[in-house]
Amino acid sequence: MQQQLTDRGFAIEPSLTPFFVVRPPPLVAQQTVHALRRCGVAVRDTGSLGLPGAWRLSAQAPAAQAALWQALDDMAEMMEPPA
Repeated sequence: MQQQLTDRGFAIEPSLTPFFVVRPPPLVAQQTVHALRRCGVAVRDTGSLGLPGAWRLSAQAPAAQAALWQALDDMAEMMEPPA
């Protein structure tokens, strides 16, 4: 899961727990957290934990990971400038 996020431009904070903190790439806006939640993907904005601009994610079953990848890829396509 972490490698897939790294491949999509996310920075991963080290963690020894089943959850971890990621910093999304610069083009991923705050609205993305809300859009992911609407897609059924649980993402926690960590601003209230003193880590503005980062998210907390947890290790998930393959189906939940697939939903995350699909939602991120769909949003990335929408953010791409027209050719």
